[in-house]
Amino acid sequence: MPSTPKKTAQLIVDSGNEYLGALKGNQKGLLTDVKAHFKPESTVETLEKGHGRIEKRTVSICRDLSNIRQWPGLKTLIRVESQRSEIYNDMIVDTQETRYYITSLLEEVEPLAQRIRGVLGSRKQGPLCSRCHPR
Repeated sequence: MPSTPKKTAQLIVDSGNEYLGALKGNQKGLLTDVKAHFKPESTVETLEKGHGRIEKRTVSICRDLSNIRQWPGLKTLIRVESQRSEIYNDMIVDTQETRYYITSLLEEVEPLAQRIRGVLGSRKQGPLCSRCHPR
């Protein structure tokens, strides 16, 4: 999923669209704020099996932006915690990863989790999905 730089977010909002983007190192201040002040308000868990692995994903949202620096159109913070168990050469390898996303959408946690999973799945199968979502 592409990251959403500040100028791009402003252009998307100004055009009447919505954005959903990954927070990465190029927005260090915002990422630091989100990691320090994220308070889960709603959470959904999924468990997926296939291709020799089991993945548990916990998706949480936070709408309290009081300690988060200004970002165009920002309404929801999203945290995705992934725990994977994969089989390599008859050994089980466990990995954990936490990713953060920002969005101008005010959806509940389930549709946001589906949007994130849909974009990540499409990246593996074909061209990158657009980060713009018409209102």
